[in-house]
Amino acid sequence: MRRNILSLSAITALALALAAGNAVAQSAKDLVGTWTLVSAEAFGPNPKGVLMFDAYGHVSGQLMKSDLPKYAANNRTQGTPEEYKATVQGSISYFGTYVVNGTDLIFHVEGSSYPNWTGTDQKH
Repeated sequence: MRRNILSLSAITALALALAAGNAVAQSAKDLVGTWTLVSAEAFGPNPKGVLMFDAYGHVSGQLMKSDLPKYAANNRTQGTPEEYKATVQGSISYFGTYVVNGTDLIFHVEGSSYPNWTGTDQKH
């Protein structure tokens, strides 16, 4: 099994690499697999996450800070306002479809933990 490693900024690099000809990905099919996040400035040091691309054009991503606080109530529906805020500010998940268009990697987001992305295209 192939293990892929990806930084959030590498999403953009992947798109640029498509035009370079000698880089990581030559086409959308070269993205197929599970990519492990190794860096993402917005999520601090040692973030956790994966991006999964399938051969049918589907994408799923989950990204989070490595130090999200545990909920004192030990119940995800009974967090404090501070715990909920830390969770929302420290993580994002989304799913949808993807296409490679020239040097652009475009995600059509069908659903996201950030509702403003749902139904939008996110170009990387």
